[in-house]
Amino acid sequence: MCINAFNILDDNLNTIGTGIYLAASVINHSCMPNATATFDGTSLRIGAILDIDYTDPELVINNTN
Repeated sequence: MCINAFNILDDNLNTIGTGIYLAASVINHSCMPNATATFDGTSLRIGAILDIDYTDPELVINNTN
């Protein structure tokens, strides 16, 4: 739970819950992410925030939820 949980935020970025998303739990974490996790209600979306190098297309998200 501590490693793979995501804080679910409202429109004002207040935490309203915690969720475990099995598919997202395999995404690596980095202090220099190229992707971010956002929410549409309780649906988690992963989106690129930098250009992805297609020779090494690994997505990494921020260490903090």
